[in-house]
Amino acid sequence: MHRTTRLSASDGYQFDAAGNTIRDPQNRKFTYDAENKQTKVETVDANGTVTGTLGQYSYDGDGRRVKKIAWINGLWETTVFVYDASSRLVAEYSTNLNPTPQVAYVTNDHLGSPRINTNAYGAVVSRHDYRPFGEEIPTGTGGRTTGQGYTGADSIRQEFTGYERDTETDLDYAQARYYKSQHGRFTGVDPLLESAQPSLPQTWNRYAYCLNNPLNAVDPTGMMTDFIDYQTGERTHIDDHKDQVITASTKQIKQFADYWNKGNGNPDYRKEYYSSLGKLESRWNNLNLTVAQFDRLAQAVYAESSGGARESYGIVNVLENRAAAEETDLMTQVSAEPGYRVNGVNSNAYFTEEGSAADQKRRNIHIGIARAIPGQDITNGAFFWDGRDFNKNAKGNNSGWRERHQSGYYFTDKSHDLYNQGSYKSPKFGYYYESTAAIGSTTFSRRYKYKGGNWR
Repeated sequence: MHRTTRLSASDGYQFDAAGNTIRDPQNRKFTYDAENKQTKVETVDANGTVTGTLGQYSYDGDGRRVKKIAWINGLWETTVFVYDASSRLVAEYSTNLNPTPQVAYVTNDHLGSPRINTNAYGAVVSRHDYRPFGEEIPTGTGGRTTGQGYTGADSIRQEFTGYERDTETDLDYAQARYYKSQHGRFTGVDPLLESAQPSLPQTWNRYAYCLNNPLNAVDPTGMMTDFIDYQTGERTHIDDHKDQVITASTKQIKQFADYWNKGNGNPDYRKEYYSSLGKLESRWNNLNLTVAQFDRLAQAVYAESSGGARESYGIVNVLENRAAAEETDLMTQVSAEPGYRVNGVNSNAYFTEEGSAADQKRRNIHIGIARAIPGQDITNGAFFWDGRDFNKNAKGNNSGWRERHQSGYYFTDKSHDLYNQGSYKSPKFGYYYESTAAIGSTTFSRRYKYKGGNWR
């Protein structure tokens, strides 16, 4: 058994060291290149001897599949795939041509799955319905009849969520890897390792499809740009084959979305999208985080903050100050390990809490992160933050007061003393900490008379 897959040799499966499926119960052998791209599928006998080839696959330098040679309906077929500058598939050229080519118009559902195919005259050629994880529901099930169009009589290769269905293997080409709808899982592990989050157990199944939530989510490529509106905190996803987080104004993000949507029918708009995006990528707007890293940071700040945008800004500043002092990076500091103790990273409240208050808090967190990373330090060099637990009279949890204040604490400004506790000189340590700022319900601190070096 490999990593988080439940399938093992006793089930007829074998996996390589990278987690790729190399044998399955259908007596098929899978071969991969150095980048874990599937390059060949062969049939084998019980002894593992190759008995035939089902398909061979080639990719370009960007990882896009550009050629397929497959054994289909008793014939060898070679298909070449052509992409535009934005990596969108624009043409396919095959050696086995349809003797009666026809125009087909595809109507997709909310997940991008083609459900109704019509001809040039608007007549329905075929219909497709899918089970939650992508298996096509056959004719005769639930009242579906050939008269209604459930015949499968079309040559459209895009099926569940727009994935290209390979008839020679019955696998779906999902860009970074291949997907098996009968099992609701991929044949290889998620290449984006940082997408695994300790607080979301489903992410540790590296073969799972969309966290096992196929009715509400899709996984087109696993690579997208997240735009964070630094004015409203809204978060917009655009599946542009990138993996980054960009902060911009409401107007700018609306323009990006407009370019992208119009680009589905006009490549000039798609070119404008990438040209405009490139300008922000080289400026302060680029937060230099992957989507998974932003999620992890937001997850921690959401749990640690009482919900204000400026307070969240300050917490990010603290993490940046720690990184600068240790000559590491921001994400190294987002850890609950001893020495870091950002315990909020173990909370999944950012992902699970519902309601208008939670939605507004998420937006505030986004604003705080989007403004803090390219902005100035508003904590005056803090290395610690304490929320309402800094109040000695806090109900249930006054750990901040016990750990920080009672070790010896000096308020450098009366406005920092949010709970009117006064400075406290410890008999053992004297003053060990001093305040640097107070924002919202949070007090920011550092070592007393800190001059550099060890911040702890």
